[in-house]
Order: sequence, then C-alpha cells, then structure tokens
Amino acid sequence: MTLTSMIIPTYNGLDLIRPCIDAIRQYSGDPASYEIIVVDNGSTDGTAEYCALERIRFVRFPDNRGFPAACNAGLRAACGDELLLLNNDVTVTPRWLENLRTALYSDASIGITGPVTNYASGIQQIELQFRDMEHFQELANSNNIADSSRWRKYAGSLVCAC
Repeated sequence: MTLTSMIIPTYNGLDLIRPCIDAIRQYSGDPASYEIIVVDNGSTDGTAEYCALERIRFVRFPDNRGFPAACNAGLRAACGDELLLLNNDVTVTPRWLENLRTALYSDASIGITGPVTNYASGIQQIELQFRDMEHFQELANSNNIADSSRWRKYAGSLVCAC
C-alpha cells in the first residue's frame, strides 16, 4: 500500500486545523494509507495539546520560522511514498486524495498534481458559491470524479478538478 505524508504547517491556527484534520479523516479513505504531520511555528493557542490528544505526528519550532521552513521540516519528517503539502485552512472533500492519486499515476511524466480551489490565485482557482459547509460537501461530492478531460497541465505539473 502506498503511504501519503500530509504535511500541514500552522501558526496559531487551532481553529483552522481542527476542521482540516476532521475532513482529512472523514474523506481520505483508509487511515493506513496516509500520515498527518502538523508542523507548528511556535503556536500558543493549544495546537500542540490538540495534536497530542489526536495522536498526530507533530514537529514544533520554538518560534515562527515561516511557511517554507515548516514545509521543509515536515518533508524531512515524512515517511510516505507520496508527499502532500496542505494549508491548515483547507477542507478536503470526498475522493480528493483518490482523485489526486489517479491523476498523478495517469502518466509517467507527471510528478506533481494539485486540486482546484475556491481560494487561490492561478489556474487552480474556481468560482464556487455555497451556502454552508454541508452544501459545499454536496457540491464537491457531485463534482469529485476522476475525469482527465478536466485536467490542465501547467509548468510541469497537473491541476485536476478534484
């Protein structure tokens, strides 16, 4: 079985990391197929205690060293065959990881994949109107299908509508 290491940098983002972790656990399939690594930039909001209670792998800096340093520390700590960087404010959806993997392994020349999102710049940004989180998940559930006609190559990577 392939193991995906999900690296999530954070700084005083406990209110964001909780729903992020909940969604990962709900929508990522077999827990044996992934590991979650939270890299904390010296938070003082209870992030360390939360990660300990939830049995989440945890890397902690004594101070805020920034997003790139946190990503690199998480990548060094990762045990997975696949590496995935995830912002702490992300809410994943049904089949998200399965669809990213389908796109990743669809062609030997593909080395990186990324999802579409409603909150970013660039070609991965989509317009999505939703009433609440339940409605958001309903929309995602109906749209999260592996469909190569919706994939877009960009600078050596692949953005897929998943």
